[in-house]
Amino acid sequence: MSLEWKSIFSRLSTRDKIAQLIVPKIEGLPSGDDEEYRKLLSLSEEFSFGGYIVFRGAVETTTERINALVSRSKTPPLFMSDLERGPGQQIMGMPELPQAMAFAATGDTELAYLAGELTGKAACTVGIPMVLAPVLDVLTNPENPIIGTRAYSDDPGMVAEFAYRFAHGVVLGGGLPTLKHFPGHGDTSVDSHVELPVMAPTRERLLEVELLPYRRIMRHFRNAIMVGHLAVDSLSEEPGIPATCSQEIVAGLLNRDLDYGGLIITDALIMDAYTKKFSLEEALKRTLLSGHDLLLYPRDPMKVIRKLIGLVQDGVLPISLIDRSVRKILAWKEVMGLLHGAGQACVIESGMDGEYGSLARTTLERALTLVRDVESLVPLPEASHLLAVTIDDDGPDPAPYSEKPDTGLTLAHELSETNYATDTLRFTPDLTDDEVESLLGISQNYGTAVVGVFATPKAWAGRGVISARAAAILSEINRLVERTIVIIFGNPHIYQLCEGAETVLCIYDNSETAEQVAADALLGRIPIKGRLPVTLSDELPRGFGIKRNLE
Repeated sequence: MSLEWKSIFSRLSTRDKIAQLIVPKIEGLPSGDDEEYRKLLSLSEEFSFGGYIVFRGAVETTTERINALVSRSKTPPLFMSDLERGPGQQIMGMPELPQAMAFAATGDTELAYLAGELTGKAACTVGIPMVLAPVLDVLTNPENPIIGTRAYSDDPGMVAEFAYRFAHGVVLGGGLPTLKHFPGHGDTSVDSHVELPVMAPTRERLLEVELLPYRRIMRHFRNAIMVGHLAVDSLSEEPGIPATCSQEIVAGLLNRDLDYGGLIITDALIMDAYTKKFSLEEALKRTLLSGHDLLLYPRDPMKVIRKLIGLVQDGVLPISLIDRSVRKILAWKEVMGLLHGAGQACVIESGMDGEYGSLARTTLERALTLVRDVESLVPLPEASHLLAVTIDDDGPDPAPYSEKPDTGLTLAHELSETNYATDTLRFTPDLTDDEVESLLGISQNYGTAVVGVFATPKAWAGRGVISARAAAILSEINRLVERTIVIIFGNPHIYQLCEGAETVLCIYDNSETAEQVAADALLGRIPIKGRLPVTLSDELPRGFGIKRNLE
C-alpha cells in the first residue's frame, strides 16, 4: 500500500481536518432537486467532509449524487449506509434482505455470510463501501422497542457466529463492516432516538453477554465500531452519560481494555439520547475526548464545524487529538482505494438482483418457525371460508419511492388464489375506535382466521414491541373467532399476546416475500423447519420449532 494519505494529511488546514470528522446525510430522492442536497453540494466544494451517510433513494439518483459529491470534494469522502437488510433497505432498485433474526432462525451461518458478501459487493458498486452493519446487540430484553428482530438472537454466542459471518462476507465483498451498537443495546427498554436508555450491568455481565460478540469478532478483524447513545452507569463515574460521551467506555473499555484501535463512529447525532443531556458544544467535546473519529449525521454540519474550530482554538480540544483521528480516517480511505479514484459509483450490475432475491426467499423459507399448532391447522385443512386479518402496527412505509403493496395484501391474495374463499379485514394505525369496533364485529362471523401481525422495530415509533391498541385488537380477534392462525411478521415475543390462538408461526420479517412464504407454508407448498433464535418461555426455549414436512 502506498502512503498517499500522508501526503493528503500534510496539506490539510485545521478546518479541513475538522471537516474530515463530519459525516452529513444525503438522500437519493427521485426528484433529484431538493434544497438540502443542493446546499450540501455547494458546501462540499469548500469543505471536504469525511464522508456521507446515504438514506433512501432511487439507485440512479443515488449514484448521480455520490459521483457529484466525489467530483467536488478535495479529499475523497467515505460513503456509508445502514444496510442491515441489504442495499435495498435504503436504495430503490436494489434488493432487500430479511431481518437479522430470520437468518439466525435458519441455523445456517452460511446464509449470513452470503448476505454480507452480496451486501458489500452491491454497496461498493453504487459507491457505498462502508456498511453500517452487522448488529451485535444481544436481545436479552424482550420489551426492547428498537432492536427486536434487528438482533440475531438472545444468545451472545449465536450473535457472535452470525454477525462474524456477515461481517466476513462484507469484507470479501469489498466493503467495510461496522459493528454496532457498542457496548450493547439489547438490554434496553427505550428507543434511543427518543430518550437515553440507561443500563447498569456488572462488568462481568458485560464481558459475558453484551461484549462477547465484540471480543470474538475482534480476534479476526478490527475495522469499524459504532458506539450507541446509551448510558452504562456501572462503567461511568457520572450517571446518565451516553456512551458516546464517556471516556470510561470508549477510551477505557473499548480502546484500552479490549485493545481495539480501529475506526470509531458515533450513532446519529440527531438522536434525542445524544442531544438532551448536554449542550452541543459540551457533547462534541466529550465525544472527541472519549476517542471517536467520525461524527455521524449531525443536524447542522456547519454548526458542528464552527463549534469544533472554537474548541480547538480555545485549547479545549488538542489538535493532536484531531490529527490522530484524521490519520485513521485517511488511512482507511486508502485501504478502501478511495484515494486512488475507486469512489465513483455506477448503476448496479445486472444479475445481482436475482442473487439477492433467491437469498431472501431461501432464508425466509428456512426461517419460518411453527411454535404452536394444537389443532393441526398447518397445512390448512379443508375450510369453506377463511378470514384474512391484517394487524398493521408499522404504518405506511416512509420511503417516498416504496413499491411495496399495502401490508397484508400479499398474504390475503395468495390465500384467495386457492380453493379457499377468503375475505379480508385490515386494522391500521389510522382507523378510529369506532371503525376498529365495526371490523371486530365482522370478524366474529367467521370460524377460521389467518391473522398477520406486523410490528417491526421502528425509530421514533413511540411504542414498545407492539402498541397497546394493536395488542388489544389481537386479543379480541383470538377471542371472537373460533380458530385463529397467528403469523408474527416481526418480534417473536409478540407470542406472549397470542393466548387463545390455536396456531402461531414466526417469520421475523415484514416484507412482501415473507407474506408469500407464509402463505405457501399454510397451503402446504413448502416444509416448515425453522428454530427459535430466542427463548419465549420455559416451554419454548431457543432452538424450539415444530417441523412440518411436505406430504
